[in-house]
Amino acid sequence: VLEAFTSTGLRPDKEIYDCQLDIVSKSARSGRSCKEEAFELLAKMKEEDVRADASTFRFLMDILAWSSRHGKATLQDAERVLKEMEGSMQEPSPSFFNGMMAIVAGMASQNAATVEDARAVLERMRQQGMQPSVVTYSAMMAALAGAAKHNKASMQDGEAILLSMQEDGVEGDAI
Repeated sequence: VLEAFTSTGLRPDKEIYDCQLDIVSKSARSGRSCKEEAFELLAKMKEEDVRADASTFRFLMDILAWSSRHGKATLQDAERVLKEMEGSMQEPSPSFFNGMMAIVAGMASQNAATVEDARAVLERMRQQGMQPSVVTYSAMMAALAGAAKHNKASMQDGEAILLSMQEDGVEGDAI
C-alpha cells in the first residue's frame, strides 16, 4: 500500500503510516511475524521526517502484543518502542504499559515470561506515577494464567495480584 502511494509521487503523512501500521497490526493477529515490518515503517517515518505520535506507538505496541502470543516479540522490543517514544518527545502512557503487560502475557503463554516480569511492568508503571487499571490487571491475570500453564505461577501469585488490585482500588469483579 505504501509503495503504491509513494510511486505516485505523493509523500505519505502520519495518517498514511498509521493506516499501514493498522494493516500490519491486523496481520500480526493472524500469527504473521510483523515486528520488523513495523519497525521498518517507523524508520521510514523518521527518514521522511514524519513525527510519530501516541497513536503510532499504540499500533506498535499492539503489533508487539499480538506477535508475543506467537513467540515473535519480547519485552526488549517494547523497550525499543520506549526509546523511540523518548526520541519523539512522547511520554509513555498507561496504554503503553498496558501494552507491555499484554506482551508479558503473550510471552508467558509461550513459556518465555513469568509473573515477576508482570510485576516489574506494574512497578515501572507506578514509578511513572500512573494508576493501573482494569486493563492492566486483566493483562496481568492473563500473564498469571500463561505462567501457570507452564507451572511457573502459584495460588500465592494470584492472591498477591488480587491484593495489589485492592490496593490500587481496581474492582476485581471487572476481571
